[in-house]
Amino acid sequence: MKITIIGAGVMGTIFLEALHKSNAGFEISITDNSFKKLEKIKKDFTGVQVFTDNSMAVKNAEIVLLAVKPQSFAEMAEQVKGKIGSALVLSIMAGIKMERIKEILGTEKIVRAMPNLGARVLTSMTVWTGRDLSEKEKEIVGKIFKLVGEEIYVEDENKIDGATAVSGSGPGFFYYFLEEWIKAAKEIGFGEEEAKKMILTTVMGSTKILEKDNNPEELRKQVTSKGGTTEAGLEVMVKTSLKEIMTKVMEAAQKRAQELSE
Repeated sequence: MKITIIGAGVMGTIFLEALHKSNAGFEISITDNSFKKLEKIKKDFTGVQVFTDNSMAVKNAEIVLLAVKPQSFAEMAEQVKGKIGSALVLSIMAGIKMERIKEILGTEKIVRAMPNLGARVLTSMTVWTGRDLSEKEKEIVGKIFKLVGEEIYVEDENKIDGATAVSGSGPGFFYYFLEEWIKAAKEIGFGEEEAKKMILTTVMGSTKILEKDNNPEELRKQVTSKGGTTEAGLEVMVKTSLKEIMTKVMEAAQKRAQELSE
């Protein structure tokens, strides 16, 4: 199966590496306007074809993965419009709806997906949807996303904007929470490195436990003794309404994703 990746940025290269390592028999091509990037790819990935011409790269492709920035879509689309044929178009561009892709590219088989930063370490959470796909094509797409982590298929395209807020932007929210946690630890007397080591080790240990028992509510109860220190801290979270804060965060991110989709 021939798959062409348009865009050799971070996500495009991540999918390239995952596909190349999969030994699934893909004939892979990738495009970019940077000769330097393409030379490195040619050196690092045996058998991968590289192009600066998008129209040549999509010729005879069965899957075309759009991994360019949303603001570059219109320019790229002009280069490949009418040349994709019956290929399945798989878009990981934020905010570009399937209807727009159909209108501009003139293609029917479209997947819109939202992976996240975890793809760097093959633990992405990718939420995706599609139109005019056969069950076999859905299976293939699911397998591609599983190469970089976990995947969830949804029927409603609007949920992609929600996924952008929850899992797409999620790493950013999580890292900010850690930043503030570290600052708070420094406020009660710890040094920068001490605070980082304690908090990051705590997070990694908690995550490993969560992998075995994916029930955060039950795990939280297990470490919360009546009248203890954890309960005292949690009472502050409840009083300041962490749930309300997180809901507002999700709603703001989802609203922005919807605006980008218009």
